[in-house]
Amino acid sequence: MRFESSCDTFSNKMDDPRKAVIKRAAEMREDLRIAARRYFSATSPLTDQEEKWMTDEILGIYVRARQTPAERLDILIPAMKWRIANRTELKSRSCPYCVANPLSHDARLFGFDLEGDFVFMNCFQLPHDISVDSVTRHMTCLMESALAEYPSSPSIPLGDDGHPKARQWTFIFDLHGFGLRYYDPRVTLRLLELFQVVHRARVKKFFVLDSPSIFWGFWNMVKPFMNADTAAKIVFSNWERSGRHLEKEFGTPLAAELLDEAMENRDPNRVACKRWTTFYGSSLHQARTRNLMLKGS
Repeated sequence: MRFESSCDTFSNKMDDPRKAVIKRAAEMREDLRIAARRYFSATSPLTDQEEKWMTDEILGIYVRARQTPAERLDILIPAMKWRIANRTELKSRSCPYCVANPLSHDARLFGFDLEGDFVFMNCFQLPHDISVDSVTRHMTCLMESALAEYPSSPSIPLGDDGHPKARQWTFIFDLHGFGLRYYDPRVTLRLLELFQVVHRARVKKFFVLDSPSIFWGFWNMVKPFMNADTAAKIVFSNWERSGRHLEKEFGTPLAAELLDEAMENRDPNRVACKRWTTFYGSSLHQARTRNLMLKGS
């Protein structure tokens, strides 16, 4: 027979509140999952695609965001409706515009910060196609591909609230090349829907770098459509001032690659013959290629 020592008893008592938090968090996520199924059952029954999307990581985001089950469902429904309406695109995760012309869009995943979160960047000098639908499709596929290819690790410890840590992303918008052709606010409104509704709580930070004077009129036009949380995550700076900050958050190799990319994009001769891999920065593309070769060997 085993007799618990006083230390064992103390440890078990300390564990009990933590276990209760984890159990309650799991119950709240499952309640939300069931509520979503019930809501859509009469009009648009959820497919396996939506069921797989409702992971503990995803549902934890919505449980954290609101206090009551009804409020959580209210903010989940718009995201789910969007996913139902875009099932084909979400299943393929392929940008047809970039398939037709690989230079259509340049927004790419370049790597991960020191906390393991995603780092994306684009430069306004590069894309050949900035139409509303094409940009929306590209950004949708970019973010969905990143989440699918680099899923949350099961070994990540649960947060203090009992929910899994939500993967986040930093976007660097290099405004070199911004001009009147970017003044269509519909593009920004579509992107805000992706950031604020479809991928709630994913944004970690927006770096908006090297803003030209022509940008600020556009900024005043679209800023009212941003919620306070999104606006608070925007950092306006330039490459010179932000260099040390990026290095601190991303590490030296990734920060250096991003700066090299920015300098290349400011050289007209190099831009004229520039090519890139859809969705992926150079170093990450090379790493993915090596991994695929190793898996095939």
